[in-house]
Amino acid sequence: MNEEMIRNEEVSVNEGFSLMELITIIKNNIIYLIVITVVFFVLGFIYTNYFVTPMYTSSIDMIIYVADTETSGTDTARMSTADKVSENIKEFIKFKDIIEIVIEKENLPYKWHYIREHITTKDIGAATAVTVTYEDADPVMARKIVIALANELARNINTKVPGQDPDALRFASETITLQNTPDYNPNQEPSSPNKLLYYVISLLLGLIVGVGFIFLKETLSTRYNSKSEVERVLQLPVIALIPQLENNGDKHV
Repeated sequence: MNEEMIRNEEVSVNEGFSLMELITIIKNNIIYLIVITVVFFVLGFIYTNYFVTPMYTSSIDMIIYVADTETSGTDTARMSTADKVSENIKEFIKFKDIIEIVIEKENLPYKWHYIREHITTKDIGAATAVTVTYEDADPVMARKIVIALANELARNINTKVPGQDPDALRFASETITLQNTPDYNPNQEPSSPNKLLYYVISLLLGLIVGVGFIFLKETLSTRYNSKSEVERVLQLPVIALIPQLENNGDKHV
């Protein structure tokens, strides 16, 4: 192969494949694609069902009430105070002091930062209330901890008076009540992992890796598979084809 042909080949490689060539390449290597995709799906299935720890969630609602007193102001002011309290609750529930008291009272086998990492909170629509959720590998433990956390925070806010108790978390004249205490259900369905999502991701990864393998294989191949590929690489027209003769005498181009 002379220098001109080498330069032409480099140019053609840089140009890439046409759409029809891409489709033909995938069709010719469909077995590779299927095998790689199936392997990734099986690996994803095994990982999801045997290596990922199922997690369970338990939630409780903390309802905020701001007393109508001389210092609480108008209804609008009390609503504003309740909104601020709800924001505070979402942070207070994760305080180290609150969590460590719960760990001591309930004799929990966790460090405080582990519990903190598994707490989530959210507002309940437009209501002056916060939902506290805790996630654990044990559904019974998840229920036990979320109730204990909510009770400890409510006790602190409802009983400790600002100015009198140095660690009081009360913002104003608010009180907290607990609603929708989670039921005891050791046989509940896990909240994670999302198995369907894991399976879809495994399939997509298998397809991506499979297609990547096929094109890498074709890119490194020195074999010409079609007339158009020869013309593209050599930048010369094909003027004749030599048919391949099978043993039975049938001719195939």
